[in-house]
Order: sequence, then structure tokens, then C-alpha cells
Amino acid sequence: MRTACMMATVIPGTEERLARLTDRLRQQQRLIVAFPGGVDSALLAAAAAEVLGAAAPAVTAGSPSLPSAERRAAREFAAARGIR
Repeated sequence: MRTACMMATVIPGTEERLARLTDRLRQQQRLIVAFPGGVDSALLAAAAAEVLGAAAPAVTAGSPSLPSAERRAAREFAAARGIR
């Protein structure tokens, strides 16, 4: 992950964690990422899309607890990275 790998130079141990995540994702044929738009789910969605492509769609459910602006930001994040 290009963006996430930049963090590896800032936070010790990040590179190894990202490698473990990538290895774990490669073991999957497909998966669905629950993506409310936070940092954790954004990282997972980006990594899954990079490894599995269209076999790893990200889904965001509409809810009163998720403001429409945040849902829109999540959609834009996904679109900008080719996440389905």
C-alpha cells in the first residue's frame, strides 16, 4: 500500500503489521469490508482492494448514527481509490 507504507517510516513496526495484514488478505478469495469511514476501516478497505480488487467491496450502511456528510466522505474516499 503506497499511502500506508509511508506511515511505516513514522511509526515503528507499521511495515511488519501491514505485511501481516496483506498476507492475511491474500489468504482470502473474497470478503466484504464494513466501512463506516473511520481510519481503521479505511485502511482495511484500501488494503483489501489493493490485494483482492473487486472481490473485496466496502459497504456502508445508512444509519441515524452516521451523518450523511460522513457517509459521503466515505463514498468519496472509496471512489478515489477504486474501492468498489
